[in-house]
Amino acid sequence: MMMEMYVYWTAKCEFIFESWRIYDDQPFLLFCGCFLSCLYSIIHIMYMLQGDKVQIFMKQFMSRRIGFSIYQFFLTLSSMITMMLLMTMNAWVNIAVGVGYTIGYGITQVTKPNSKYTQVDSI
Repeated sequence: MMMEMYVYWTAKCEFIFESWRIYDDQPFLLFCGCFLSCLYSIIHIMYMLQGDKVQIFMKQFMSRRIGFSIYQFFLTLSSMITMMLLMTMNAWVNIAVGVGYTIGYGITQVTKPNSKYTQVDSI
């Protein structure tokens, strides 16, 4: 038996929790959910790409290992939430997450132009 997954273009969607459900007759709620998903994706990618600044900030207040552990915990939790958003299999939510990642990456590159890890070579 082969598993099949489809991307749906409807307003019917469940965000992360089963109780956060949107039905076909609630397109405004879907728009709000997509907007919030986009904002969350922007914050997630900025947090992920600016990890060195977060770790330096945390190192000032606690030991290096504890600070890195806390950073890694929140990064993993945030990545899991992003995965749950993508697994809604709703095309509009997936597009919103992709747009959020793109915007967040662009903002991060403007504020961090000399990065050796995330710098994109010019064409």
